[in-house]
Amino acid sequence: QGRGWQKNKKQGWQKQGQGLQMQGQGQGKGKGKANVVDGNIERIFSRVEKLEKLFPVAKTELYEIAHKYLPKSRFGDYAQALMDLGATICKPQKPKCGECPIADLCTLAFNEKVENYPQKTPKRAKKQLKAHIFWVEKSQKTPKSAKMEQKTASKALVLMQKRPEKGLLGNMIEFPSTDWVEENVEFNVTSANNIGSVTHIFTHIKLVLQVWKIDEISFQKMQANGLNINIYSEQKWVSVNEFEKHAIPSLMQKIIQLVEDKKQEPTLI
Repeated sequence: QGRGWQKNKKQGWQKQGQGLQMQGQGQGKGKGKANVVDGNIERIFSRVEKLEKLFPVAKTELYEIAHKYLPKSRFGDYAQALMDLGATICKPQKPKCGECPIADLCTLAFNEKVENYPQKTPKRAKKQLKAHIFWVEKSQKTPKSAKMEQKTASKALVLMQKRPEKGLLGNMIEFPSTDWVEENVEFNVTSANNIGSVTHIFTHIKLVLQVWKIDEISFQKMQANGLNINIYSEQKWVSVNEFEKHAIPSLMQKIIQLVEDKKQEPTLI
């Protein structure tokens, strides 16, 4: 028998046949009480009963199992004891079956496959997409003062556009880009400066964007030469000092940060 079995009897544990049961089995005083099921408790019961269903699909059955084992009283102590057991004894790797108070009642105790439980649904590999995105910049000339109209201060504007309603980042603003595709898209234009790349993770997609800085005239010439850049009808020039006034998605904020970081880099002489 596992150590600690007698001590736990007063909390309502009892042995019936080959399985572990709780007095009441969800009836009497235990009926209707909320059964706390965290990751530690999931692991314990999936091993005790050798639950073969994959998580997270198996969670519904796991809740039924946990409810079946509810004690007659001291539900809080019971839940805490299970969580402690899972955290210190019935651990994900190298469980201490020899120290477990319910090892003799556990289907998988001392089994070499015990670490495989609970069984998880394999994570789907993220699809990796690639694209080129363009920081298209032009200067806006504004009077520096009423007395010095001839002297002007240059304020940079950057081209942004609204994405279509459907798809990722639908209806959100972006910098112009090529299609997001799985294959590499070769791009090499001397008038554009590749300043680096940004990576963004969606639920099932890893997106890698090569960021190019280019002036307005060169960008127009590049389009005329047939590079397939997505251009949408809703476009506007946004001041680099006023990005905070616009609802810019986090992916585009990464590009803004990359441009800012490049400005801070020392120039080699």
